[in-house]
Amino acid sequence: MYNLYLIDRNNTEHHIYPVMLKDTKEVAKLVPRVVNVLMMGETVLEQYRTTEELTLKEQREALKEILQYTTRDKTNIDTFDIYMAKLAFAEFMGLRKGVGTMEKINTGVAIVDRNGNEHMTYSYLIDDLKKAMELLQKIDIVNMANNAIDEDSKEAMLEIVYLALDRREEREDIAKYLDAEFARKAIRLYFDLPVVG
Repeated sequence: MYNLYLIDRNNTEHHIYPVMLKDTKEVAKLVPRVVNVLMMGETVLEQYRTTEELTLKEQREALKEILQYTTRDKTNIDTFDIYMAKLAFAEFMGLRKGVGTMEKINTGVAIVDRNGNEHMTYSYLIDDLKKAMELLQKIDIVNMANNAIDEDSKEAMLEIVYLALDRREEREDIAKYLDAEFARKAIRLYFDLPVVG
């Protein structure tokens, strides 16, 4: 029995399968190409990390190829975000703990703004990898207060929050309620980093 179903931001359910024996050779070639982009270097996969310099495009394409194996469908991975990709990859490779029961996981986390309104936030889409990494370089993710000083950082923060909200709200509307706490949570969720507090 296959245990994991991922539900994307459009409410589409994706059935995740374990690796097929016949696919192991091809998958083994792809694993080193995706360890960095999935930020899974501190796991058992560290030994597979490639020393080859890969472009973001090459990493993204390798990830999309592996995701096609995880879902056994070449057409349905456009709505996969990095959070879903990590879960699918871990399930596919047999790295998830607690396997044995059926599990349905929704992507997205609601963040409450200063006015008490909830906003669904998501991690970056696989196809947005390059843009996400460019935006990440423009901000200080550790000390968010530093971003308020620099105009480019403020613009990058607003853009990241806009993308985290899946482009469902206008930037001008976001700016009306965006405070440092909301930005911190949304940005950390967008990059699939732990959110504390």
